[in-house]
Amino acid sequence: MAPRDEDLATATARTEAVRLARRILVLDAEITDNTTRIGELVDASPAAELVEETGIGPVTAATVLVAWSHPGWIRNEAAFAALAGVTGPNKAFGRGGG
Repeated sequence: MAPRDEDLATATARTEAVRLARRILVLDAEITDNTTRIGELVDASPAAELVEETGIGPVTAATVLVAWSHPGWIRNEAAFAALAGVTGPNKAFGRGGG
């Protein structure tokens, strides 16, 4: 392939974009492998039935299994909502920490 006729900034941006794209592909493959492995572990656990529920995948089922397996981690409904990622905004957010 013939070299491109482009300035240094463009050549640098192109090189960096290619490097980042390759890294994204590697990370995407790692995520797929990890999700598959987590799914295998969940299938062999008491949380296997959870993935049959709509909206619950292997990662969520594993999170619930780990939290429920440690008494005291889920102190109340608010703690469960935080674990599920459905809590409302922090009242102090945007108020200078007060």
